[in-house]
Amino acid sequence: MKKYLICSRCPLPYILLAALKVVVLTLVMMLPTTSAFADQIANTDNRRALLIGISQENELIGLPYIPGIDRDLARMKQWLESQDYQVTTLMNPSRRLALQKLEELAVISGVDEFVFYYSGHSADNGDKGYLVPVLSRQASHAAKQAAGNGQSPFEEKQLTDELISSDVLHNFLRLSLASKQVVMIDGNTRRVCKPQLFAENIQSLHFFCAGPGAVAKPDGGVFTSMILEGLKGQGDKGDDGRVDALELETWLKLSIPEALGKKSTLMRNPAFFHFGENQALSDLKRHSTE
Repeated sequence: MKKYLICSRCPLPYILLAALKVVVLTLVMMLPTTSAFADQIANTDNRRALLIGISQENELIGLPYIPGIDRDLARMKQWLESQDYQVTTLMNPSRRLALQKLEELAVISGVDEFVFYYSGHSADNGDKGYLVPVLSRQASHAAKQAAGNGQSPFEEKQLTDELISSDVLHNFLRLSLASKQVVMIDGNTRRVCKPQLFAENIQSLHFFCAGPGAVAKPDGGVFTSMILEGLKGQGDKGDDGRVDALELETWLKLSIPEALGKKSTLMRNPAFFHFGENQALSDLKRHSTE
């Protein structure tokens, strides 16, 4: 005689509920992976963006308040969320917090796609570029004293230890396993955009830097405005409903001089470089960005 094991703690309704869950799970797994719903879930889970804005005045080292940075971050956040990115925004962070979030999102999270956007104070010194987060008073005083002694503030270790150098930024990006990385810098730096630091160990990377003469306005920076116009459709020269990295670069080279005026000497030398294949940065069919 066969014996059947009956669990006294598993009454019939629970058994039926468990069976129903198995059926539902099986049906979900059988859905086409190319469905819009599945794509949206996958893309949202695997797309991250870190936006950093630095507008704060620093009188000790002569950094003025920059208007429009909050507007830049809000507009960029809105567009990225329309493309199903999960967005983290930092306004006037310290170096420590900025790098902590950069490590979490670009390296530790194991994302497929990562966007880093920066708008605010930055500088070039020699062959290095720097993003300038909120500095401590000690570092600011040390830099001011060095300048008063006729030295470059960048020779003061207390200052450079609180900056984000091109080398540090690139090290984080090299450690990322993302199959697509996009970096956009709206600041007075060109040296942050250094392709020679990416000779190896990078899958795909697209860099866009405003360069010296970046223009800030209360309603947002010119470079950021032109990027967003390009991504929202103006850069779609192939008329295929997508804007790829090279299309965006072409759009920026044409639109920035027009936006500033032919006689302007500002932002005449933005920097761009790309590693890996030319990838789509914007899907105009995904969602409305208005």
